[in-house]
Amino acid sequence: MPAFFRRVALASLALSAFALTAQAQTKSFGVLGGVDFSSFNGSDADLSAAGFDKGSSTGFIGGLFATIPTGKSIVFEPELLYLNKGATYALNVSGASGDLNLNLNYIEVPVLLRYNFKPSGGPYFLIGPDIAFNVTCNVSGSGDVAAGLETLPGKSCVDLGTVAGVPFDATSVTFGAVFGLGFQRDKFGLEGRYEFDFGDAFQGGDNIKNAAWEILLRYAIK
Repeated sequence: MPAFFRRVALASLALSAFALTAQAQTKSFGVLGGVDFSSFNGSDADLSAAGFDKGSSTGFIGGLFATIPTGKSIVFEPELLYLNKGATYALNVSGASGDLNLNLNYIEVPVLLRYNFKPSGGPYFLIGPDIAFNVTCNVSGSGDVAAGLETLPGKSCVDLGTVAGVPFDATSVTFGAVFGLGFQRDKFGLEGRYEFDFGDAFQGGDNIKNAAWEILLRYAIK
């Protein structure tokens, strides 16, 4: 429980920082929403030896952004997002089938620089770091995997780790990077992004890192 409160406190600080930034000479602010396709990178993300083939997981991403011009074509853009990450592993064992879904949810604060190829609107490029605060980490399954998960006391990653005999709690705070391309006309925009974490998604030292492709729609309210 204390770990949960720490995550909430950190997320609250991030929200406060976003609100203060948005008030300081903001040219515009708006909303973002879309879909992400996430998976795991790292040497320990391969579970083929255990009979599972790694695949991607489809989730939701959405939140707020503010834009603060710092030059003719360069814009400082802090964001506050809620997004799903994780991966799906398909059981690859003779006589058995099903999927194991690892679902991690985050409150994320990207701090991006955006370069507009045309100041009047059109294509743009963005890049920058992000910090993410884990909210939940759950497991689910289908087929024979779902039957096996019925033995868990709950559906959290911690429960899975307890049964497996290894730590499997999500890392509370992770740092990563984001880059992408987009196109905006008037108040509407469409963009594609790729983001990846520098640190591990789980505690315990395993080399398993989040990575995701994202497709987003944006609308500038002001």
